[in-house]
Amino acid sequence: MICILPAAFAGGQFGFGSNFGRGLGGGYGGGYGSGFGGGFGGGFGPSFAAATNRFARQEQYYPAQPYSFGYDNVDEFGTKTYHKEQGDASNAKTGSFGYTDASGLFRRVNYVADAGGFRAQVDTNEPGTLPGASADAVFNSNPRPAGGGRYSSPYTAGGGFGGQGPWAG
Repeated sequence: MICILPAAFAGGQFGFGSNFGRGLGGGYGGGYGSGFGGGFGGGFGPSFAAATNRFARQEQYYPAQPYSFGYDNVDEFGTKTYHKEQGDASNAKTGSFGYTDASGLFRRVNYVADAGGFRAQVDTNEPGTLPGASADAVFNSNPRPAGGGRYSSPYTAGGGFGGQGPWAG
């Protein structure tokens, strides 16, 4: 009996041992074709598939954890940027981000993201923006007139690279 079992197992591997692989592997019917060299069904497919199914990766889900983060930054031109956000155990997020440039233009976005979706309120004085609503965002806009900003060249003698300036020789 010991000699017959390995022979039957080897036959099942190469496609002519019929259903032996199904019994050992505890798998399902069928297989991956006809085995090695066109045997008579079975093959090692069912037992191999059943063995690998037991080791399939299962996704693990963890509950949301409360958190918060934020940053404030000022660059070399005086532009201020920031972002602050917090999340709670129900996976709801609230936050705010925005910027103010050296000339006073600003945009501030306050938002909520929860089971009800993403909703934002945008406060700005950027030219070309209009008050109103778009999707789930409400725009509170009081735009400044275009032009006339505080930007001007510190070297105004003649413009270009002529006149006075650190590059003049």
